[in-house]
Amino acid sequence: VYSYRLTTPYLFVLGVVQISMKWFHYNSVFEPPAADHINCPNYWWRNLLYINTLFPVKDMCMLWSWYLADDTQFYVLGTILLIMAVKHFRAAASLMVVFLISSWCTTAYIAFSNKHMPNVDDPLALFDKIYDKPWTRLGPYLVGMATGWFLFKIDCKIKMNR
Repeated sequence: VYSYRLTTPYLFVLGVVQISMKWFHYNSVFEPPAADHINCPNYWWRNLLYINTLFPVKDMCMLWSWYLADDTQFYVLGTILLIMAVKHFRAAASLMVVFLISSWCTTAYIAFSNKHMPNVDDPLALFDKIYDKPWTRLGPYLVGMATGWFLFKIDCKIKMNR
């Protein structure tokens, strides 16, 4: 329900961005910083389905909305895992661990194969390959889900020695 409540304003903003960026492109002395006036007419439907991060950045409409797509995809996957955990907890937990390790290994492989060395000069050097892709972002989401489940199980009462 949460994701659907967000869809209406998201589509409204998509329309406003399309109209305003096209207007700025043709009527302003300043060129729009993003290619939304070119990409949005062709690729707006990817945003509607929240799958825009599955495609290259050069083909994305409203690049700055990348996390909405990732978060919605994770929400769907997380819901499936939680429903599965009701009857088959060990299978769901095992699948979650497999997804977590796969996410870490995928990120490491992409970074290694692109000879990526993180640095402060260009922190988003591999934005299109690592930063916005759901297969590299899934790990932290699953860690959060596991932490939430753990806190739920202990009723948020963490015992610590002084």
